[in-house]
Amino acid sequence: MNAGMGKLPPPEEVVAALADIGQGVRLARLRRRQTARELADRIGISLRTLQKLERGDPGVALGTFATALWVLDLLQPVREAVSPQSDRIAAALEASRVPKRARRRREDDLDRL
Repeated sequence: MNAGMGKLPPPEEVVAALADIGQGVRLARLRRRQTARELADRIGISLRTLQKLERGDPGVALGTFATALWVLDLLQPVREAVSPQSDRIAAALEASRVPKRARRRREDDLDRL
């Protein structure tokens, strides 16, 4: 995330969401009575990386976040949230593109000749 490399910082809403997700991972860990070291070992990451994840550091790899959610049995709700069935914007766009009436294809008309 070095600004000198031309990478833009994430939008504030993304920063806030990552912090919420990280806090959720931390709370899930504590509710399961797991130490940070235990969870880090189960995920296969360093304690330092887990601390970054729990703070919502945007530099933590998506795969690491996903593995943490999987280890805590929280991955399925995320999968459902990003499924095509949950994408209301795409559904609305598709619905707006439905033709008002069906038309014959040109090759169908050629069969009548």
